[in-house]
Amino acid sequence: MYPNPAQDYVTVVVNKASTLELINTVGQVVLKRSVEGKSNISLSNMKSGMYIGKITAGNGDVEMHKIMIK
Repeated sequence: MYPNPAQDYVTVVVNKASTLELINTVGQVVLKRSVEGKSNISLSNMKSGMYIGKITAGNGDVEMHKIMIK
């Protein structure tokens, strides 16, 4: 996931169809999108702050990334 910190969008690059969830500091899923290959995700409706980007692949593999939104 890049750029970090992000402002208007974040780019996610995955090898197989996956699900991206952005989770706020109180554990709420505030964004959920299907992603495949290279995907640009708009952050225009997101509040500034720290989030966890959780990427779950179709086979159940999970990656977690901290991301700061300006």
